[in-house]
This record gives sequence, structure tokens and C-alpha cells, in this order.
Amino acid sequence: MEKQVFHTEHVNWGLYDGILTAEYQKGKPITLLAAKILVSNRKEFTKGKTYPILIKDYGVSIIEKDARTYLTSKEGTEGISAAAMVLTNSFSTFLGNYLIRLNPPEIPVKIFKTEHEAVAWLQQYKTGD
Repeated sequence: MEKQVFHTEHVNWGLYDGILTAEYQKGKPITLLAAKILVSNRKEFTKGKTYPILIKDYGVSIIEKDARTYLTSKEGTEGISAAAMVLTNSFSTFLGNYLIRLNPPEIPVKIFKTEHEAVAWLQQYKTGD
């Protein structure tokens, strides 16, 4: 199966074997406007279908409070069945867990240290679209 890709200012999107991937660009702050644009880009890329998502954080400098609230809202998670975040250092993992508790998303979310573990967990959330 061929991997589909879509590059944007803040996120490189990919789709392979029923799993959507999001690779956040290093050093790009996520404001509310940026969050709304990236959700719009995601929906355009997935053509309205629902997928589990693998989020790879390569060094987002900041996600503003309004952006976090929007990204975890019903509107922000529309079209996502579950989210796995791959965070490779202790500080990012601590921060990720804190943010999940602070802004609980509308979908299942789990943090992993490896992409392999994350993809294995996401398999149960594939929708078959």
C-alpha cells in the first residue's frame, strides 16, 4: 500500500495502512489560528474519513491554551478515532500527560516511547473506511 503525504506549514501529514500520521514541525508555535488551520488541513487530506492518528512531536515550541482546548474539543477531534503520541524524552512525556489531564480529549489518547508500540495500540481503532 502506498503512503499518501501532505506537507503544511505546521504539520506533515501521512496516511498509510489506515493510520494517519502527524509530524509537527520543529520550533513552530501552535496558536488557536494555527490549530484551526491544521484541523482544516487534516480534514481536507482525509476527505472526511475517520482514522486513528499517530502524532510525532519533533519539538513544537509552544501550544497556546486556546489551541490546546480547541485541539481536544469535539470539533478538533472530529475525524479521529484515537490518538497515540510518540514522545521520546521524560520532560515531553510528563508535559504530555499533564496536558491530557488538563484538557481531556473527546477520544482515547495514549503516550508511547516508540512508534512501534503506538501503531500496535492504534490498530484497534481503525475504522475500515
